[in-house]
Amino acid sequence: MPKSVERHDFIDVLRIVAAVAVVAVHSATTVVGAYGKVSGSEWWLANTIDAASRWAVPIFVMISGAVILDPAKYEGLATFYKKRLKRILLPLAFWIVVYAIANHFFRGDPLSVMFVLKRILFDQPYEHLYFLFFLAELYILTPFLQHILKGITQRDFFFLLLLFFFITLFWTELRLLWPYFIPYIAYFLAGRYFFQYQLAEKWRSLLGWLILFLWLLIAIGTFLLFKQAIPNTNQLYFYNYLKPVVIVMSVCVFLFVKSSVVVWQKKIPMATIRNAACLTFGMYLIHPLVQQLLLRAPLLNFLNAPFSLPLLIFFTLLVSITAVWILKKIPVLKLFV
Repeated sequence: MPKSVERHDFIDVLRIVAAVAVVAVHSATTVVGAYGKVSGSEWWLANTIDAASRWAVPIFVMISGAVILDPAKYEGLATFYKKRLKRILLPLAFWIVVYAIANHFFRGDPLSVMFVLKRILFDQPYEHLYFLFFLAELYILTPFLQHILKGITQRDFFFLLLLFFFITLFWTELRLLWPYFIPYIAYFLAGRYFFQYQLAEKWRSLLGWLILFLWLLIAIGTFLLFKQAIPNTNQLYFYNYLKPVVIVMSVCVFLFVKSSVVVWQKKIPMATIRNAACLTFGMYLIHPLVQQLLLRAPLLNFLNAPFSLPLLIFFTLLVSITAVWILKKIPVLKLFV
């Protein structure tokens, strides 16, 4: 997700739509989990928005793979790690501290080093920050993956990709820091594979219809799982990033945007898109904090009302983008966004 020096217009568009989708997911999931406690229409609004956005995190992983897995960009271990890991680890350390303090006040979490370490190692580290952990782990693998990709054909690359997606499908999730990145290797490789893949124009509309079908499948499937309430069943199965529906949807979204930007390039204000794309990393980091503050603001009580979800998403995006734009103007703080 951190920006690359080399610009690719469709990558910038993907960054923006994925950032919006992440905010939508984090805004809607709480309402979806409250099935039976909120009205049916309010639940369906949240479920529809959430189902439409489930590709967000996989797309961010694919973006990273597309940009940095180019074998021609191999720089050597020391140079690569110094450049890339610094861009991840500095913001990660800063925002761990920020969210540890914020959750102490918002949730009553203990404000202690041991509590923070236990949460990072054995739980999900501050919700969205897990992405930076497994991205750093993927970056550790990157020079070795570059070597592998340099010596194989596209056909071999395809079978390697299938192998890792097979691992993804049957991966048992663990709340432990180090293995968390393993099922996402497939998405990382997929970004590079489909970056090089040229899709014929005639398939673009088919991809659009397939994305729509998968959106409905996720929404209706999730509803049925909640309605049946079968014991020991994961009611959010269709939301899972590591299951077939989201995997196919994520690849389709990547290819659809890639092929669409080529067609719409002259109609899209690309200078604005590029400037906005530079804010998406910081927006990803700051948006949960912004959302919590908005929900607690006395003058914004309407954001807690039924059917206010679209407004919550809008205000979270607006305030987050503004905050990141300001932070990027401050010499020291710009290092963390």
